[in-house]
Amino acid sequence: MRFLFAAAVLAGAAPAFADAPDGAAVFSKRCAGCHGADGKGETKVGHKYHVADLSSPAWARKTTPEKAHDTIANGVEGKMPPMKHKLSPEEVDAVTAYVFTLSKAKSK
Repeated sequence: MRFLFAAAVLAGAAPAFADAPDGAAVFSKRCAGCHGADGKGETKVGHKYHVADLSSPAWARKTTPEKAHDTIANGVEGKMPPMKHKLSPEEVDAVTAYVFTLSKAKSK
């Protein structure tokens, strides 16, 4: 499953599994409070902790899907809590794929 996920992200598409969670919905519920609905990080928390602008094409160019997945799952000490205890592995996969769509929408 991880290989299929990575291949789908690298190909620019979210994995399309019948029971796969909706990455946008999970992001909206669990991530937008800090990152903002658009991923820009322009929130009270985002400004306080310098949350990454996930809508930036520069962010997407310097971040690999594996690095983003690891950050979502394990967090960043002092900046972002680990989500692996709050999200299923499939939800982490779905959010990882979704965050890369934020920068593509902006760059078009």
